[in-house]
This record gives sequence, structure tokens and C-alpha cells, in this order.
Amino acid sequence: MTTDTAEVESSEREIYEGCTIAENTEANRVQFIFDGKPSEEVRAILKNHAFKWAPSQGAWQRQLTNAARFAGQQVERQLKEIMG
Repeated sequence: MTTDTAEVESSEREIYEGCTIAENTEANRVQFIFDGKPSEEVRAILKNHAFKWAPSQGAWQRQLTNAARFAGQQVERQLKEIMG
């Protein structure tokens, strides 16, 4: 008998035009992907929640954990507030 562990698939959704949040299970990261360089205010929010810029991924990211998921929700809430 084989026991297969069900892998959670990667998911992504647009927060607002030009900004997507993704759970990239292949890279084991929570990622924020922007169409261009985000403003200083947006970058400060990301940094305050321990997201780091990863040029190789073209995304602001941190390791995929429950804490990262929660931080992602906090960032998403703050970005929605400043983007109107």
C-alpha cells in the first residue's frame, strides 16, 4: 500500500490591479508580485512584515509558514487601505 501525501497547489489572486499575492508551494514562499516597482510606502509595509525582495523570483517573498500567511493577510489589508 502506498501513502501519497496530498500536495497543496500553488495559488494566486489579484489584490488590486498590478499586485498579486501568491502561495508558491514549489518555491515554499508567500509572494507579492507587482507589475512595476512598488512605491516606497508599499515597500516599507512589505519590509515591516519581513518580506524580502527576491530578484530571481521577481517577487517580494518570505518562507511559506502560517506566520507568513498571517503576515500576507496583514500586508494585503494595509495595501487595500492605501490603494483605496
